[in-house]
Amino acid sequence: MSKILVIIPTYNERENLKSVVVSTLELKAGLDILIIDDNSPDGTGRIADELAAAHGEVKVMHRAGKEGLGKAYREGFKYAINKGYDNWPFYRVLISRGGSLYTRLITRMPLRDCTGGFTGFRCAVLKALNPDTICSGGYSFQIEMKYRSWKMGYRLVQIPIIFVDRKIGKSKMSKKIFLEAMGMVWKLRFGLQ
Repeated sequence: MSKILVIIPTYNERENLKSVVVSTLELKAGLDILIIDDNSPDGTGRIADELAAAHGEVKVMHRAGKEGLGKAYREGFKYAINKGYDNWPFYRVLISRGGSLYTRLITRMPLRDCTGGFTGFRCAVLKALNPDTICSGGYSFQIEMKYRSWKMGYRLVQIPIIFVDRKIGKSKMSKKIFLEAMGMVWKLRFGLQ
């Protein structure tokens, strides 16, 4: 296995998966990809298996249920409706920016983007975080992983990105996931989880 492992979690991403994997493999020679499919009913898991058969650096893990992932804007961030969030509708920009501000105010975590999923962790950090203690599912998983790393004394570094909205498929964001994330922030702050 290489020193770089790219983890691609999927749920109903059959239209996007092949292009994401191929584009990722073109980035750098010697990286590995782990696709974690969350029992997608649209056939994403089958496509993941086909990609693994075609590319030796691609592995697949099929998750049977939805028990939660833990169980099984830096300064200069290019923010504008059509820049930092390329092609995002206004309400999505508002949710992302508002969610990060809300999280920062409650947790005091020193991040501009607390909710983003384009995240890298060193192996030492992942080993120190006990997966059995992660209780978030949905998008609050992103917040919890960053918060726990920070509370353990690990350094958080942010690199500005341009987040392009999906061209195929639809977001999995829902009212339930949004409310879970709002409540999880308070649980993390006061150690209630």
